Amino acid sequence: MKIFVCNLFKTYTVASTVRAMKRMGISVVEKTYYTPEDLYQDEALQAMVEKDVAAAGVDAVFTVNYWPVVARACKSLGMKYLAWSYDSPQNLPTTETMEYETNYIFLFDREEVRRYREKGLTNVYHLLLAVDSEHLQEILGGQVEYQYDVSFVGSMYQSDLPALMSQMSAYERGYLQAVMAAQEKIYGYYMVDDLLTESHLDAINEEYRVRTLEAAKSTGMEISENQILKVSMEQLSYAIATQVTHIDRLSLLHMLSKNRKVAVWTDEKQLTNSDRELLANAKIMGWADYDTEMPQIFAKSKINLNPSLRIIRSGIPLRALDIMGAGGFLLSSFQAELMEHFQNGKECVMYNGLEDAISKVQYYILHKDEREAIAKAGCEKVRREFRYEDRIGEMMRIAGLEM
Repeated sequence: MKIFVCNLFKTYTVASTVRAMKRMGISVVEKTYYTPEDLYQDEALQAMVEKDVAAAGVDAVFTVNYWPVVARACKSLGMKYLAWSYDSPQNLPTTETMEYETNYIFLFDREEVRRYREKGLTNVYHLLLAVDSEHLQEILGGQVEYQYDVSFVGSMYQSDLPALMSQMSAYERGYLQAVMAAQEKIYGYYMVDDLLTESHLDAINEEYRVRTLEAAKSTGMEISENQILKVSMEQLSYAIATQVTHIDRLSLLHMLSKNRKVAVWTDEKQLTNSDRELLANAKIMGWADYDTEMPQIFAKSKINLNPSLRIIRSGIPLRALDIMGAGGFLLSSFQAELMEHFQNGKECVMYNGLEDAISKVQYYILHKDEREAIAKAGCEKVRREFRYEDRIGEMMRIAGLEM
């Protein structure tokens, strides 16, 4: 079998996927392109992909995450297109192109798959993420010594919500603040979509429209309707999720760093002055390379935090598997599928709120043997049951590709 791996953006999992494909005896043609500004329409990029795929003589095209422009190229060629995403939700404003019969779209979040299926998209499938055990063994080698008490690796998420709320009416701002306050208290269930209504969205967009037209009139500018900001339900929901996650992560790291040595690997450019003040007692390490540095961090940390992005409704985030695959102790916010596949307290540990997380950090820092037994069991589970080869084999089976 021969697969064309198409890279349009630097992604975490493509190297591991390609390594696993080659171990399985799959011939891989890999090509890197530029990231299109318009995810749906880029005639030059589509033409390049079509030309290269046609010349390569492959059985299917694969990308990490779903790219509409690649879907268009594959539809034009009558070529099967397999996309496996580690992001949730998909960074797509519409479902345009997703219905193509040539598509096989694999998502790690079962609830997100259900939502797409309810829209009539039958070519979207649930597929758990994976760990590259062979690569991890090469990177980590033998026994490693602890260097950090508590570690966090990930984004701090600077949300668009504060900017969006600055142009809303007092009522709508108050309503969204109440929605966020409710969501902050609930782990394992994303309730925001249940609380946002079309009437709220219409009121918000009408407020944007009125304010924009008034501002244009006061300055003598002419402005057309299509130049006025209009937010979609998906955009508003994501903005709320990232804001709540930002608060989650800052609050947890701030509280823990008062009494524990906390190390944070994140994009420092994302941190505001206020963020830095809250993290004054933590050690800010900058960003870490996914393939080479992250496994070392997870293995050398007594406790690894995974406060999940709140809009991941049920799935096991990639970071949780990364931590366990490297032999690290995972302390994660509650996720339904994590609970289904791992024994809480035996293969990983989950928390249901800020106070619970702090309490569990204090406990497991002091109970080394119990902590290390959990980390060992979690590592054995992911290396046995979350192999890239098994996931790739499942994709190929669903797509009707003979191995």
